[in-house]
Amino acid sequence: TTTTPEHLPKYFLRAATEEDGGALVDICVRTGGAGGADASSMFARAPGILGERYALPYLRLEPELCAVAVESETGYIVGYAVATLDTGEFCARIQVDYLPGVRDRYPDPHQKPRASWTAEDLVARDLHDPLCGRPPRGLDDDFYAAHLRVHVLPEARRAGLGSRLATELLGRLREAGARGCHAAISAADVRARQLRVCTELPTVIARAPGGGLDLLSNEPEDALDLLHGLLELDPTKRLTPAAACAHPFLSR
Repeated sequence: TTTTPEHLPKYFLRAATEEDGGALVDICVRTGGAGGADASSMFARAPGILGERYALPYLRLEPELCAVAVESETGYIVGYAVATLDTGEFCARIQVDYLPGVRDRYPDPHQKPRASWTAEDLVARDLHDPLCGRPPRGLDDDFYAAHLRVHVLPEARRAGLGSRLATELLGRLREAGARGCHAAISAADVRARQLRVCTELPTVIARAPGGGLDLLSNEPEDALDLLHGLLELDPTKRLTPAAACAHPFLSR
């Protein structure tokens, strides 16, 4: 039987290649704002800097843990996921094998008054930080040594590509021996409840500031719901002690 175009899925996933670097940089800035919004206006002087910090290091150093979502009809890349198995080792490698050339293009703004720093300056400072890429503070970075990033263009988010990309790479990480993973993912790109049923790898998702934490695992749904309520950063939405004690999970 011959496959006809109408039988093709609208999008498919494939391994990322070095030639995809430009698309990853473009998607990174177009989804790099709060909640996955377009950040292009914030990086008008240096539109590539965000992708050179948060996308290309993975493509250059761990291409086997990089995937893209492609529109079948056009071949247009609409999203990507990148990951590393060991964040501490990755942090050390980029200092030697990646950042020296990038730093030459983006001067360190440390001599400028900090109050005048732009979004581009903040990323440039991070690029010059000898600890660039280190795990988030307060994280069990031995257990959650792996980490993951997912970005999907707005026009493709309704197709669930963020969850598909994340699930694909979480599976690869698990097969490679990861025990847990921390992830920088916008809620617009990946819905935690969609992803939770697709992975057996415990994952902490660090949202944007004020966005809270999501824990993803194969634990019972009501247990995770209780954890979400207790970990809510907004005190007006966080579960009170009385509400937590009355939660269905504790009344089993």
